[in-house]
Amino acid sequence: MNAVNALRNYHLLALLNDVSGQFYWYPRPGLRIVDVGSKNFCYAQALHAFFEPQSFVGIELDGWHLYRGFYTNASYADFYIKPLPNTNYQVMNFKSYHQPTDGIVWCFPFVIKEDVLDWYLPLHTFEPETLFHHAAEILSPKGFMFMINSGEDEFEIASDLLCRAGFSQAGMTVYSDGLLTKKITPTVSLWIRTEAA
Repeated sequence: MNAVNALRNYHLLALLNDVSGQFYWYPRPGLRIVDVGSKNFCYAQALHAFFEPQSFVGIELDGWHLYRGFYTNASYADFYIKPLPNTNYQVMNFKSYHQPTDGIVWCFPFVIKEDVLDWYLPLHTFEPETLFHHAAEILSPKGFMFMINSGEDEFEIASDLLCRAGFSQAGMTVYSDGLLTKKITPTVSLWIRTEAA
C-alpha cells in the first residue's frame, strides 16, 4: 500500500493498542468482527492484525462511489483485503446484515444529520437509532462495540443513542496521541451489550 494508507494503518493499530490498555480490554483472537462504514477499507489490515478474527466483514453503504480512474470503494477494498484470510467486504445497508457477530467496529457513525448530506448520501439513510438497535440485536451476549467519534459533542449524541439501544459504556478517552494530526481530536469508546435489544 502507499505511504499515506500505511500511515493510517499504523495510526489505527497504535490507537487500538493504546486504548485497549487504558480500558483493560484485550479481545481474544477468533471472534466474528464487523466494521461498519468501511468506505474503501484501506485500514483493514490494522483491524485484522489487532483482532485476529475468525471472520471479518466490512460493510459500506456507498461502496459504488466512483473515484478518478473509475475505481470504486468496493474495488479498492477488494485490493486491500486480498491478503487477509476470512475477510470480505459487502456493499449494503448495515440494517440488512443479520449474521451473528461478537464485535462491531464503528468509526465516525453518522449521528448528526448534516454529516450525511456532507457525504452526499440520501437523507433517508440517516437513522442512527435504528442502526444502533440493530447492532445490539446481532451482537452475541456481552458482545462489544468499539467506536470512534469526531469530538466530544458527537460522542455525547452517540452515547445517548447507545444507552437507549441496550449498551453500557466500558471505557472512553479523548485520543490526542498517534501518528496522524486531526482537526478535531477523536473520542474513542468501548461499549458492551448488556441487555436484549
